[in-house]
Amino acid sequence: MKGPHKKYLINKLRGGRINERGNTFENYYACYKIMQITHAFPLQLHDFLISSQATSFVDDLYINDVKEKNESFYQLKMGNDLSWGTKFQSLFFDFNKQKNILQYRKRKFKLYLVVGCSIVFEKMKKSLPAKLKKCTIIEYFPSHHSINSQLINNSQFRDVVSHLCALNDLNKLEALASCILGAWGSTNKNNIPISDILNRVRNMGYSYLKSDIPLYISPTLDSILRNISGFSYEIKNGYFSWTYGTADSGSIPNSIDSTEFRNIESEIIKEVPKTFDDLEKIMA
Repeated sequence: MKGPHKKYLINKLRGGRINERGNTFENYYACYKIMQITHAFPLQLHDFLISSQATSFVDDLYINDVKEKNESFYQLKMGNDLSWGTKFQSLFFDFNKQKNILQYRKRKFKLYLVVGCSIVFEKMKKSLPAKLKKCTIIEYFPSHHSINSQLINNSQFRDVVSHLCALNDLNKLEALASCILGAWGSTNKNNIPISDILNRVRNMGYSYLKSDIPLYISPTLDSILRNISGFSYEIKNGYFSWTYGTADSGSIPNSIDSTEFRNIESEIIKEVPKTFDDLEKIMA
């Protein structure tokens, strides 16, 4: 393949890879906002509606706080070469147009430009046009190629996952963030109550999402477990975490109010294991 066809194919493939990275950036940031709101407003999650690709000039993400009648519009940019511009279809044009529409409609709102490069962040903050300064926030959100890398390298992402996770080690944090990402991806991303997303996560299992209320195992189960030499357990934020001896430990990946855990509990009560080996066979 030669000439313009080869050049077209190269540009097309490059564009596809750029779009894929952009979609990952948008999904990770949406996941971050869902978790941030869940931590900040745990009792009002039905009041927050979230959308992707809204019908607006600032359109990558839209969050509507219905109760407070406060709207947030987000534009996400990963590139290293970004400027506000002044002409039609420039970034300034989109933000200014969105601002004018919302002001005309007398709405409470904020506009956000979220960038994945620290140099671009500083540049866009310094060059923020005067007409946008009262309504626009520039935010830096580093994005990485996987949830695991995101947790290791993006402290703000890890911190907000940690607030919601029942057991605070990297594997559990990754499980929770992946479940929230999956729950968001399973919707049509159009005015979805954040409470609905969290309900999807709870129904998944293996999410390690903290329980909203204290949870306990039955007294019968507690008595059986206490009679197993060298074994101890703790209920952490609704999850059963155990230790045996000085070197063996683990957890059951279902919350103790789940059907899966209740089945394990029933089996233990039925079999009444006397040793850790016997108990482990049931818990496995």
